[in-house]
Amino acid sequence: MGNSKSSIKKKPQDFRYINGRRYHNEETASYLLSSDIEEIDRQQLQHYCFKHIFKCNMSAPVENMLIEGSRVLDVGCGTGIWVLELSSKYENSEFFGVDMSPVFPSQIKPFNSNFIKANVLDGLPFPSNEFDYVHLSFLNASFTDDQWQNIVIPELIRVLKPNGWLEFYEVDIIQLNGGPLIERISKSLQKLCHSASINPRLPNLFKQWLTPHECLKDIEEIVAYPFLGKWNGKIVDELEINNDYPGKCDDNYDTGCENIDNDFPIKKSNVKSKYEVELGILLKEVIKMYYTLDAENLSMCMGTSKEVFLEMLEECFEQEMSEYDTRMKFMRVVCRKDKTVKN
Repeated sequence: MGNSKSSIKKKPQDFRYINGRRYHNEETASYLLSSDIEEIDRQQLQHYCFKHIFKCNMSAPVENMLIEGSRVLDVGCGTGIWVLELSSKYENSEFFGVDMSPVFPSQIKPFNSNFIKANVLDGLPFPSNEFDYVHLSFLNASFTDDQWQNIVIPELIRVLKPNGWLEFYEVDIIQLNGGPLIERISKSLQKLCHSASINPRLPNLFKQWLTPHECLKDIEEIVAYPFLGKWNGKIVDELEINNDYPGKCDDNYDTGCENIDNDFPIKKSNVKSKYEVELGILLKEVIKMYYTLDAENLSMCMGTSKEVFLEMLEECFEQEMSEYDTRMKFMRVVCRKDKTVKN
């Protein structure tokens, strides 16, 4: 009896470990980043930095809905920081966060917040037409183009109520005004993305992918191009962040972004506001942490040692970015589900 094998199946582990780093344990997902404490810290800082780029937590016109009381879903909620902030502010609304890695709080949280371990690729655990507002952010390294178009977006539309709002918040990983070091570092990240069948430029495609869905109306892309790094030039009290820079594609990769103008003359700013300078320093730290935490894989993609890669990273983020006035493209894409549509 003591030698007989148990028929009880073991519960699948939430995480797997590779080279000392903790990752999700979902076979169907392509998410490249880890889920350990270092990455969680970076995501927390990232939330606050990126929130200040647009000076708010959302761009969809849902403020009055949330005040009156709505049901809100955050897909790929990570640590749950977005849900925690909004549920604390809008007590009449009920918030749900889902993520395949349970790094969100399970006990200490606002009474109107809920977190569920779920993978959107397996279907969201909610009925159709359930939420007034569906939000997701920084999942561009999570799914293939095919998964986005044929699984993720249709599933988001399914759970969204008629007349409800859908909002994406993403960043294009290709820096603008990049010097020679950031160009090399950026190409190593593109190579890593392609090794996992991830399109590194997909945030530029969301509007294109949403448009064929006739049930979606008022599709709008809101874009910002903040400065990254330290600033040694002139600083003034008030100056709007320069948003005149379109994205540009790397011709070495087939990303489906051929409509983006690669030849647009990118201007170098000679003066910045205190707000832009302070935000640039924080953003520099967040992006630098991103590359540092995955230095092992990125250095292999570059064909160099981890030590050399980190040296390049230090020089790039501490000197080159300021010299070249390097920027990145951050975007929010919002749309509304037609009020006459029923799933």
